[in-house]
Parts: sequence; C-alpha cells; structure tokens
Amino acid sequence: MNSPIVNNTFQFVQYLYRSYLPQGFDRFELDQAVLEKNSWVSKGLQAGLSDTELETLALTALLYRVGIIETFRSYSKVSRTIAERYLKEQKYPSKRIASILHAISVANKGGQMAQQRLEQIIVSKSKAEVGDVWP
Repeated sequence: MNSPIVNNTFQFVQYLYRSYLPQGFDRFELDQAVLEKNSWVSKGLQAGLSDTELETLALTALLYRVGIIETFRSYSKVSRTIAERYLKEQKYPSKRIASILHAISVANKGGQMAQQRLEQIIVSKSKAEVGDVWP
C-alpha cells in the first residue's frame, strides 16, 4: 500500500521517532511499524478488504504506538491525539479519521473491541508481532 497519505505518514512517524526517542530505539520502533504495516496490509489483501480498509490498516499500523514519544504507560491516548492532529493537518476525511482512531484503540486494547474483519486483523497481527513487550 503506497498511497500518498501512507507515504507521508511514514515520513512523519520517522521524524517523530528520530526526534524524540533514543538512538537505536528509534530505529527499532520504525522497523516495527513498517513490519506491522506490511503484515497487516498483506493479511487485509488476503481477506479481500477494500482499498480504503487497507489504507486504514496501514495508517493504524504506523500511528498506533507513536504516543511512546511522550509516555510508555498511557501511550494509547497520546497516539490517538497525535494521529488525530496529524490527519486533520493533512486534510484527511473526518469520517476516515474516526475509523483510524477507533482502529488505534482496537490495536491497543485488543480482542474485546474487535468486531469487524479489519479489527480482527489488527488485533491478531498486533498481538502476534508485539507480544508482551507493550502493556
């Protein structure tokens, strides 16, 4: 998935991690976000998701942990705030922003929120790749 918004978001996330995280850890986080984006989109393609849903997966994978630049304990809320502000600045459609913010919550809270195919992909892939590293 190489849409302009996904490419721009990658650049934004790269900037945040390089600017705010210790050297080395920034590379790990960025690599993890790219791995998840590719894995989630691949799983979404296999599930027959639409281009819009694939873009939501890609953006969610890139943005759902950016809050760690400020805090490790409650990074989910910070991630949502950063994502919302960034996507509004990019003039991304408000309805789709709401979908991404919801997907970020699903990614960070897990299975109890996953109801749709897209959400189930997010939960299964985030748990499989992140494991117990993140609270």
